[in-house]
Amino acid sequence: PSFLLSQHPSFEALVSEVFVRAAIDKLIQAKSPKAVENAALRRRTELASLLWHLYLVHINQSAVDNAPISKSELMQQDPGLFDDDGYFESLSFPYVRVSLNKNAYKKSDPRNPFGITGEISKFLRLLEEAGLIEKKPGFSNRDGKIKKPGDPGKQTRFRPDNALEVLFEKLPPKLHLARTPSKPKPDVFKRTNTPNAGDSAKLKWKAFDFYPICPTLIENSSLIDRYNDFIAKSKIHVSGARAGYLVEPIGKGHLRLVDTSNIFIRNQYHVVDPGKITYGRLHGGFWQNMKSSSRHLIRIGGERVVILDYKAMILNIAAARHNAQLPDDPYEVEFGFGDKEKSFQRQMIKKAVIIAINCRAANASFQAMRKEFKDDLGELYGLPFKKDVFHSIINALTTKYPFLDRVFFKGIGKDIFMDDANIARDIIARFLDAEKVVLPIHDGFVVQESDRDFLRQTMNGAWKARFATDIMVDEE
Repeated sequence: PSFLLSQHPSFEALVSEVFVRAAIDKLIQAKSPKAVENAALRRRTELASLLWHLYLVHINQSAVDNAPISKSELMQQDPGLFDDDGYFESLSFPYVRVSLNKNAYKKSDPRNPFGITGEISKFLRLLEEAGLIEKKPGFSNRDGKIKKPGDPGKQTRFRPDNALEVLFEKLPPKLHLARTPSKPKPDVFKRTNTPNAGDSAKLKWKAFDFYPICPTLIENSSLIDRYNDFIAKSKIHVSGARAGYLVEPIGKGHLRLVDTSNIFIRNQYHVVDPGKITYGRLHGGFWQNMKSSSRHLIRIGGERVVILDYKAMILNIAAARHNAQLPDDPYEVEFGFGDKEKSFQRQMIKKAVIIAINCRAANASFQAMRKEFKDDLGELYGLPFKKDVFHSIINALTTKYPFLDRVFFKGIGKDIFMDDANIARDIIARFLDAEKVVLPIHDGFVVQESDRDFLRQTMNGAWKARFATDIMVDEE
């Protein structure tokens, strides 16, 4: 909201008008003139955030009113995504969902960049009393279970009422386009202030200024800078997006917005010490935040897309580092659970590989696996997730692939991620040289349908240039 207040006088004027009309100054408890001034600025910033989200609802509703579209039309255009009735509810009756749990508004939480406070319910009450919003009571918690009024952690939905709609209509029609981001720096370097905390601690990696002189990192930086320049000139859009946002069903009746204006990527590194830089994966790009089932909605130059990815890439990189060739389906591993719920067993195998490669200790890996699967294991098999289950999975993996004894519980996951990121950069470089668009998703890539064969050849070549083994390339 800060950029809206500084760049758009019309939106700033709207915030000022609503601030007065809803008597937001009632929420200011400060006494001294300076403290009152600072408190008013914070409240205006919070109000601007709420109004901006309400404005997005307004323009989404306007798009529906002006260009109504039926469920059958969408199903014909893009079958597969639009099978969730909640999606159509969002198109015909969009709203903002917000948590009323004060713990959801911690200042240090990266999901709360504008410092919204836990008093948001007071804002909503004042806005409702002023006739500016209509509100629906809390309906569910994060697990999708219905909450009773007054329960902690409840959520509510709200949308602009007629009076606020009138104010929104006075805003410039293209105001929403101003959120288009400028090209960022190509690199982000992060470090933690607890480098020896171990696996049990949740390390907080924070960005800081770091200027490497390593030729490889400088080359990587130049590549991504060139990529972002190229992608900014490319025609990329998402079918079904409205006002630059795709409303995406995420299960249990919940929806989320994907901001399709976010088209830039960056190299993200973790600096363990001045001589140790790890991770290196490419982050950013709205396609990375989409559900895999909805990426088929992306259009490049007006053309439909395909998504190819490396099969079991992390496990294959670990194997290639030890000159071991894996079978086509390396996750086909038996660990004593028979044929019941094979897809669930496969999920546990895949997760166990990632966790055991990243963790430095078996117990930390066990705790992470238990947290992930204890409920489902109890529901599907009637079993608690104890250490014998964990060890049966690990033993089955190391028996089938002995090299994993030299990989598990060594904390080398970020080094392997650097390998997969380097392959992604190789593929990006090849596409840039060919003046073709490729959208990276770590181990997968989105391209135009007409570039399917070119991508497959490039992926196979990039792998062979670094490793002496073979890997399967699948199409989603």
